Amino acid sequence: MRVFQSGRILVWLGVAIFVAGFVLSIYLYLSGGQEVETEPEFTPVALEMTFSNLPPIEKGQYILWRRDNGVYQKFDEQIDPAEESLGIVIDSELTLETLFEVSVEASSAPLSPTGPIVLEGNWSGGSAELRFPVNINGAQGSFILATPTNGEGSLESSGVWFYDEPNESSSLKLEQLPDGWTYEGWVEHREEMLSIGRFESPNWPDDSNQYSGDEPAYPFPGEDFIAGRPGLLAPPLSLRSSGGSTVRISIEPDIDGVDPTGREPWGIFFMEGTVSGLTNVGVPVPIEFTADYMTPIARIIE
Repeated sequence: MRVFQSGRILVWLGVAIFVAGFVLSIYLYLSGGQEVETEPEFTPVALEMTFSNLPPIEKGQYILWRRDNGVYQKFDEQIDPAEESLGIVIDSELTLETLFEVSVEASSAPLSPTGPIVLEGNWSGGSAELRFPVNINGAQGSFILATPTNGEGSLESSGVWFYDEPNESSSLKLEQLPDGWTYEGWVEHREEMLSIGRFESPNWPDDSNQYSGDEPAYPFPGEDFIAGRPGLLAPPLSLRSSGGSTVRISIEPDIDGVDPTGREPWGIFFMEGTVSGLTNVGVPVPIEFTADYMTPIARIIE
C-alpha cells in the first residue's frame, strides 16, 4: 500500500516538474531568452526658473504649470516677480512634448489654467525658453479731444476718444486678442492714471463711462472726464493743462470680464500719445506703437 502511494506521489511530482518546465520555456521564448528588465524608478530632478519683465500684480497670483499630452501638473512653488528666480522639482521624465506655462489666476484652486497664459515654452535640449504668447505688433491709430456726453462746444479738452470723425469709425487698428486678454485705454494726468475703459475690439464701445456725462457718446472706446471722481482730481479735467497728459493703451488679463490682477494697469503699455497745451480739440493726435515695450520672458534649466 505504501509502495502504491509513493508511486502516485512520484507521478504527480513528475507532472508538476513538466508543467513548470513548459511554462518556463514559453516565458523564455516570449522574452527572447533574456530576463525582462523593469523600468528604473525616476529620480526627482531640481530645475531653476529665471524670469524678467513679469509685472507685479495687486491681486491674484502667477502659477507655473507643466503639460504633457494634454495633462496638466501644477507646481506649488509661488512665483514672486520681485525675486526673478524660482527653484522647482520634477518627478517624471521631460520630453519634447513637455510644455511649461505660466498663467495668472484669481486663486490657487484650479487644477488646470483658467486664466490667461502669460508665458509658455517647450522643453528642448535641457532647457525651456518661455515667451509671451500674444502678438500686438503693428498697432496704429489716433485719438481726438472731445466731450460728446455733455453736448457740443463745452469742455472739449476734457475727453479722449479713439474716433475718426470724418469716417465715423474707430481710429485704432489693433489685432484681435486671444481668449483671456483685453485692451484698456488710459490717461495719465497730473500723476494720476485714469482708466478710459476696457474693450475687446476698437470697433465697439469700452465697458466704462464712469467719468462721462448723460448725453450719447461715440460708439467707440473713449471717456469724458467731466463727472464722478477721477482719482484724486476734481472734474472737469482740462487734459491740456498742468503739463498736458499722456494717452496709453495696455493689454490686460481678463477672466469672464474680470481682471484677476485688479483695476490697476497690469504693466504692458504698447501704444502712447501726448496731449500738450497746443493740442487742438477735434484734431487727430497720433497714438504710436511703442517698439521698446517689455514683455515677460523666462527660462527653465537643469
